[in-house]
Parts: sequence; C-alpha cells; structure tokens
Amino acid sequence: DLETLRTFFTSAIKGVVSSQVQETLENPQVKVDAQPYEQTGNFRRPSLLDYLVPGYSLMFVYFLIPSLALTVIEERQTGTLRRLLVAPLARSQILLGKLLPYFLIAIGQFIFVLVASRLLFGIDLGNSTAALAIMIVTSALAMAGLGILIATFARSEGQADGLSTIIVLAMAVISGAMFPNIAIPGLQTITPHYWAMQGFLNVTLHGQGVSGVLGPAGILLTMAALFFTVGAVRFRFE
Repeated sequence: DLETLRTFFTSAIKGVVSSQVQETLENPQVKVDAQPYEQTGNFRRPSLLDYLVPGYSLMFVYFLIPSLALTVIEERQTGTLRRLLVAPLARSQILLGKLLPYFLIAIGQFIFVLVASRLLFGIDLGNSTAALAIMIVTSALAMAGLGILIATFARSEGQADGLSTIIVLAMAVISGAMFPNIAIPGLQTITPHYWAMQGFLNVTLHGQGVSGVLGPAGILLTMAALFFTVGAVRFRFE
C-alpha cells in the first residue's frame, strides 16, 4: 500500500544520505591541517599598569592647564597683554608664545613619567620611538590648546582655576584615563584623553608603529587646532 511504499523510500533515502555523509567525513574534498596554537609576536596579557601609566601621565599633564590659564588671565588683568599688542605680531602669535612654555613642559613631563615607569616598573614602551613621540607631541598640543580656550572664557583667576580643575577631572573620569573601569561610553570619544589613550596603548601594548597612531594623533591635532582657533578668535586682550 501507499504507507508501506512511503516508509520504504524514506528509509532508503535516509540510508543513502547517511552513507554519503559518512563518506564525506572520512574523505573530505578539503582537508584542514590542524596545528596547535602558539603565541607569537608581541602579544601579552595587559596589566593594570599598562593602562594606568599612560592614563595618569595624561591626567598629570592636563593639570598644567590651570597654570596656563591663570598666567594668561593675570597678564590680561595687569595689562601686559595689552602692551604686547604694539609689537609687530598677530594676536594668535602672542597666544602661541604664551602656550609654548607649557607645551614644552608637557613634553618633558611625558618623557619623565614614561622613562621612570620603564626603569622602575619595567613598563613596555613599544618598539617605535617615532610613534611614541608623535603621541607625546599631539597630546601636549591638545592640552595647550584647551588651556587657551579655558582662558578665553574665564573672567577672573578664580574662574580659571576652578573651571580648569573641574574640566580636567571630568575628562579624566569620562575617558577612563583615571581608571580603566570607570568611563562613559560614547561620551568619552569627545575627550582628548580618550584618543591619546588609544594611541599610547597601540604603541605600548599592541606593539604598533607610526601607522597605528595616525588616527588618534590626527584627531588630537584637530582638537588642538579647534581649541586654539576658537580661543584665539574669542580672546580679549583687555
């Protein structure tokens, strides 16, 4: 009857399929030669210091901002900046001269902290000195530009000191620079700390070279230019 034929053909088809599957497993058309996994290159498990060293280096450098803002505010109040206007210099050049010492101090501070961390704690600084130098310079530029921007909006020394401290601490927390487990996803990308951390970690932790820092360094340069441009346009010398 029909049910018997259906049962017979179903069993026959299952038998054929089963034999074909078994033959495929035993003699596959593509063979994969399995090899045991071995760790190669510069891969290593990150430690807490791998995150804290660049994070705290950034935070300490950005604490130069209150000093930069206070210096500019004080010279504006005493009339020093107004007297500098008689010099054959553009206003942006005068502001560049004010941030240059702090930019150089930031670079020296970066180098000191990183070298000390290497000597005292054995922190790996990567294999590319050029990539590390790019991140140090661009991070220092972003700090200096932000200092000029804060000095633009602060009307007194008290405002400059308080506003700078609040902004520096807030960015350190939001970006995860203060502690890697404390960060605000999404919002952290608007801070220069976040992009500086990405660049430093690409060098020190992932062993990347100049190509690995071009993205973060470019964003930091853009932020530095934006901070300084807005600050220079809105800055009042009197």
